Amino acid sequence: MSMVEPHVHVFVIRARSEPREIPGAAPEWRFWIEHLPGGEQHYYREFSEVLRFIAGYLPNRALLREGTADEP
Repeated sequence: MSMVEPHVHVFVIRARSEPREIPGAAPEWRFWIEHLPGGEQHYYREFSEVLRFIAGYLPNRALLREGTADEP
């Protein structure tokens, strides 16, 4: 039996906060996402871009329909 399920997507998301060089400035967030098992990886600065990446794997861009990410 195959462990790959065609209608199931698995993502690994790493979020980290980076300090800024400007004194007193809020840290910037960086995001890394990988789609498993395909291995496609991306780096983003905005979480909305992470949601857009995930939406690309869902039928009819489901996340975008629900208004959780901006339409490209």
